[in-house]
Amino acid sequence: MSTDSETSEVQMNVSSDPAREMGRATQAQLEAYEGLKFELAGLIREASGLAWRAKNESLQRNFQSLLQRLAEDRFYLTLAGQFSRGKSTLMNAMLGMDRLPTGVVPVTSVITAVSYNPYERVKVHFANSNLTQDVPLSELPEWVTEKGNPGNERKIDMAEVQLPAELLRRGAFFVDTPGLGSAVIENTKTTHRFLPQIDALVLVTSFEFPLSQEEILFLSSVRDLRRKIFIVVNKKDLSLVGQREQVLEFIRLRVLPEFGSDEIPVFPLSASEGLAARLNGDFDRLEQSGLPRFERALVEYLLTERSHDFLAAMCERIEALFKTPDVAGLGELEKRLEQVRVRIRGDGKKDDGERRWTRASSIETEILRPVKISSCFVCARMADATFKFMSQFQYDLSHNRDQQVFHASRSGFCTLHTREYAKLASPQGIASGYPRTLLFAAEHLLSLVRGGTLSDNWEEQFEQFLPNVRKCRACQAVAEVESETMDGFVRENRGARADDSDLPCVCLRHLAAIVQRAAGTELAAPMLSQSAAVLKRTAENMERFALRHGGHHMELVTDEELASSEKGLNLLVGQPNVRPLGRS
Repeated sequence: MSTDSETSEVQMNVSSDPAREMGRATQAQLEAYEGLKFELAGLIREASGLAWRAKNESLQRNFQSLLQRLAEDRFYLTLAGQFSRGKSTLMNAMLGMDRLPTGVVPVTSVITAVSYNPYERVKVHFANSNLTQDVPLSELPEWVTEKGNPGNERKIDMAEVQLPAELLRRGAFFVDTPGLGSAVIENTKTTHRFLPQIDALVLVTSFEFPLSQEEILFLSSVRDLRRKIFIVVNKKDLSLVGQREQVLEFIRLRVLPEFGSDEIPVFPLSASEGLAARLNGDFDRLEQSGLPRFERALVEYLLTERSHDFLAAMCERIEALFKTPDVAGLGELEKRLEQVRVRIRGDGKKDDGERRWTRASSIETEILRPVKISSCFVCARMADATFKFMSQFQYDLSHNRDQQVFHASRSGFCTLHTREYAKLASPQGIASGYPRTLLFAAEHLLSLVRGGTLSDNWEEQFEQFLPNVRKCRACQAVAEVESETMDGFVRENRGARADDSDLPCVCLRHLAAIVQRAAGTELAAPMLSQSAAVLKRTAENMERFALRHGGHHMELVTDEELASSEKGLNLLVGQPNVRPLGRS
């Protein structure tokens, strides 16, 4: 079933078997972390309101500063290494989509960042300018490769690739840097300039030519900034088993003297094998590639070290402000803050990658398929029917006397469809088509008066000629389309399975009608699960928008988040220009 043009489809890289379990656990962990951020943001907003009522402007500013820090929380995972180590291939494999350009031609001196958007696109940021330019993803090589942009003659500061990858949606921000030691000298300088923004570094070397002197020097620079470091030894598939252990031993001997044996973990893998396995759904091959082991370590760091420390420090800052005297209500908020802090700390018994906090929401909606966020497909069909009916009728009403008389006898349209009619009809068309309706109303008003006084049953008579949904011909036409749409959908999808990826979005009122029609079929349960997932995802988008808007970071807001407020209301009550079910 197709939906409207606003549909955004987000493929979550979670499938089945071991990879499916890892994906489910990863998404649950990231979701829990983000849920706690939303809770802290809610507490800060409430506290800011209390400070405003207490006329404490200084406290208000302090709360605003905390909200801004929450909003700008992003995880900059930076990949670096010499040219042709497979950095872009590794990033493609982690995202589960073959989108970033790879090849043998060195990229130019441009940082390529990867962030979330429900629609694929590239936003080009120019050096020393606030200007940006949107370009198709297919044209990315023309902006970031040495062939398309030699010596960075276009003066590009960053190419931000926006992709519908779920990991990116929850705050991860991948950065692919120009190759170290490249023939293009500016490449290495560009990578070094980006160092202060790194949260964690993935140094990508290879079994072919492991750990050059240039890469060792770069590791030292990152270590001095106290950043987390992972070493990925790529292209495992191109080496023999015996050679692999020799290479890994060589790397350990080079790293040990400066960094210690446990400080920097090393992960042998094949990014190309991992990518191919993900794209083909081959989970045994994926595990053999070594990619899942690296990803588990990365998520573990993200959630148990970096993110845990970030949330704990945020709680301390909030608590300090909650102790401000003479602001009523902060004490009660402090109790709720402590409940959040308990979940952040966990019970102290969970380990080996388990969550250190519980989920902020009790809603358990497992989404192992594409999630389509759009308007209700029944409402969309009804809106289309309204437009078609009105387009024809507004012409007939202005030119056909019989239509005018019949329209007047029904007191015109209901309020909603009168306004829809007015959007399409011209002033001349309304002036031609509606006089008889107004005269009809005038005659009835006069009939309510007997000898200068109101008739005894005036209220009943008045009610009879008021415009209403029962007499409205537009309501009748649209109601027929509404019923036909739902009946046809149930007939076509009676055997839908729980993992069906083609189920459309629907508002709650039409969902109830569809489930009622589908009772006793396999369709009912998948529709309820799908709708719960869409509502939950939309709620997260709303919370993310509220956090970024309140924290003055609107540049981080995605199109999906920007549209979430309208989409959320439409999913609850249907589109505003239709009258769902019962004409009420």
